[in-house]
Amino acid sequence: MDILKEATVAVYHHDCYCSKSTQKFPEVSLRQESPVAYLSKRPAGITYQVLWSAAADNVSRLDDFLGYLKRNQSTRKLVVLDRTPTKVVFFHRTLSRSSSYGSVLKNDVVYSSPIRVEDGMEIHDIISMNPKCMHSALRELESIGETKLMRLGDYSMKKSGFGLTAKQKRAMALALDNGYYEWPKKVNLDELAAMEKISRRSLQERLRRAESKVFPKSIEDALKG
Repeated sequence: MDILKEATVAVYHHDCYCSKSTQKFPEVSLRQESPVAYLSKRPAGITYQVLWSAAADNVSRLDDFLGYLKRNQSTRKLVVLDRTPTKVVFFHRTLSRSSSYGSVLKNDVVYSSPIRVEDGMEIHDIISMNPKCMHSALRELESIGETKLMRLGDYSMKKSGFGLTAKQKRAMALALDNGYYEWPKKVNLDELAAMEKISRRSLQERLRRAESKVFPKSIEDALKG
């Protein structure tokens, strides 16, 4: 039986609204909700459209984020399809110099999960039966931006399902190891941020995102048990 290889790669995509917008608004996370549809490819760039969902920690930051995207020079059309105070699903058509999605797929690999974008980094989970194709896809991603290989190994269907990023895992591990989740707390956010040498706001945001992924599922499993 052929063995599938899987890689998780974080990419800061130069000249891409995904990386630029989430770097400018670190409180916002993006998730691709549809395949990318290519409309045209010309010397000026690639016109494509995709359905995204975005989540933020408050109403104003999500409004600011949408306003920024609408004003972005690459945006050709943006339509909000569904909205709650802190979550939105929107259709986006854009003109871009390059497409990370297209760069990956032309190397005979496929995605094992939707693209996620947080803190300026696109997260790509890709699989292939051919190691040469996998390495070709990684080189393509390196050609369009700064990359970080987060995982490379055999594909496994046994995953936690939480979808935590490396930063979120580290933040939760730091909090757990130092008694942040004990009662009373043994450490506060300022002390944790000092240990990690990042701002209090950055650490709080990483923990908030991680907790929003882990806690609901964990509580649901506990109640079922």
